[in-house]
Amino acid sequence: MTNSEPLVSVIMNCFNGERFLNEAIDSVYSQTYDNWEIIFWDNASTDRSSLIAKNYDKRLKYFLAVKNEPLGFARNLALNEAKGKYISFLDCDDIYLPTRIKSQVAKMESTQAALSYGSWIQINSKGEIIKKHKIKEFKGECFLKLIQKYDVNFQTLMINKELIKSDLLTFDQKLSFSPDFKLVMTIAYFHSNLLVISDYLAKYRVHSGALSKSHKKTKIIEFERTMKVFKEMNNKFNRVENFELLEKIFKYRMYFRDSFEEKNFLHAFLYGVKLMILYLKNF
Repeated sequence: MTNSEPLVSVIMNCFNGERFLNEAIDSVYSQTYDNWEIIFWDNASTDRSSLIAKNYDKRLKYFLAVKNEPLGFARNLALNEAKGKYISFLDCDDIYLPTRIKSQVAKMESTQAALSYGSWIQINSKGEIIKKHKIKEFKGECFLKLIQKYDVNFQTLMINKELIKSDLLTFDQKLSFSPDFKLVMTIAYFHSNLLVISDYLAKYRVHSGALSKSHKKTKIIEFERTMKVFKEMNNKFNRVENFELLEKIFKYRMYFRDSFEEKNFLHAFLYGVKLMILYLKNF
């Protein structure tokens, strides 16, 4: 691989991520694609994260935040330092599969896609496989698909940095739980050339324990706020028909999934019934 290949900037935002950090960084250094950089944004960690990150060579570019900032704000700061044609992301407890960057760049180059994402493997804290999430290959307009079933794993995301010129590649700094979701959906709303890759690209680590009540509340509030933005956007550009119906479907699917994962089967049943009624009435 030579530097004639596109540079890929891997953004790692870190706050006290020492436990799995070596494994995450090593997965980038083990890539079969060589022309990459890591933008390591240390969000004022108090553990050994800085010592671990600084132990690598100059391909890992270390930046230390003056103070701990919300995730969306920190990711925007890291984006400002990225020099690559393509931007990807890696959290400190997750893992890239060895051919992830090479295969994804090749497909992005051949299709000139604005954004791509792929299949992923869910693992536990020991690295054991919990589930493999295989998604179907697809190319084209994805907004309607994603608002009905959001299947983007952020560790598999790759974005063409050209989107910065249109102010689309930015995270909502007001969101603490779902800035990633809003970014992807905004790009999908305005761009029809998106790519879904069936290849497994990353391992996503899930830690034990359900979301706290405060996090659940934040998730719901931020979802409602984000959907309000898209409603206003759609009133202006009118790119999506039946937006309110699609929003309800997305919301009920999200609540159904969360309730099922929490083993709250009564709530899962009720949201499942609401979904069925929506489908029967409208389709």
